[in-house]
This record gives sequence, C-alpha cells and structure tokens, in this order.
Amino acid sequence: MSYAQSNSWFTKKFDDTRVFKYGFKAAINLPLEADFSMLKGDRSLSGEMGFFFRIGEQYAAEMGLELYFNKRYFSDRSPFLTSMIETRYIQLPIRFRYIFFTHQYHQFHGAVGLIYQQLLQVSHNNVGYSKKELIKSPFLLTIGMGYTYQFLSFELNYRYFLRNFDIDRTKNKQKQLNLSMYLTF
Repeated sequence: MSYAQSNSWFTKKFDDTRVFKYGFKAAINLPLEADFSMLKGDRSLSGEMGFFFRIGEQYAAEMGLELYFNKRYFSDRSPFLTSMIETRYIQLPIRFRYIFFTHQYHQFHGAVGLIYQQLLQVSHNNVGYSKKELIKSPFLLTIGMGYTYQFLSFELNYRYFLRNFDIDRTKNKQKQLNLSMYLTF
C-alpha cells in the first residue's frame, strides 16, 4: 500500500479532532399511527432534506435547516372518504449528540432534540383545508440512535409532535419513525 492510499480520507480512522463539522441530510418518516388511506399502495409518508452543522466531539450540539414534505391520510369523521393533505414546512432541528463507542471506522451515538417547523404551503388536499386550519408552527421531540462509518451516518429516531397538525384538538398527535442518512464533511 502506498503512502497516498494509507493516508486517504477513505481509510482514515476516527482520529478527526475537528470541533466543527457540517454536512447534508436526507430522511424518510413512517407514521406510527393509523393510516387511513383507502387506495392500495397509497400511504401516509413524509420526508426531509437539508443541511446541518455540528459543534463538539464526544458531546456535540447540532443545528440544521431542512425542507419537510408530508402527505398524510387521516379520518375526518366523514362517512365518505378519508381525508388527504399534502404540506411543506421549513424546519429547524436542534439536537444534542453523545458518542457511546468508537472503534476504528465505526461510531455509535445517541441523539435527543427539539424540532421547530414553519408551515410554507398546503399543496393538495381533498378536505378544503387552507393554511388557516393548520397549525403553522408545530414542535416535535426527537430521540434516537445512530451508526457512523467514516463520513456516512445512519440514524433511527422516534418523533413525537407536541401539537396536532390541524386545529381539531381531539385528534391524536402524530408519531413517526424517522430513518435518516447524514453525509459529514
């Protein structure tokens, strides 16, 4: 193995002591509640993409800016069809990470945080909802575990919405399983 190969960033171990790191994130969210879709193959689904920056080593604070998109089926107490709505949010996650274990190219970490969302658009729905009927600034709690191999991280997070997505306060609050992938520089 030549000197150039042994010192490339693909083969280095976790001896990176930079305090400031940044990168990109993409994620998919699966609902942990009843999915009221009546169309085969259609399911409630949401995702997000954006960028983040992290300050710290073993203990780190992380903040990001992401676009969150959501297609949700829910029961609207209607004897006809279930309700469907598509929305877009900008979200600001603030999380704290702790690295439990590091071995050569592998890391295991935990994360906990709060996510603020701001409603941008109601793009499509069959209930006649507009921005007036939706909560414009929901907050979410998030907690999860992750695995990092060199510069690529995968996380599994549980998310709990602190407010309902619409003004009907009798509905259950959303819960999601978040599968995230991070590319860190």
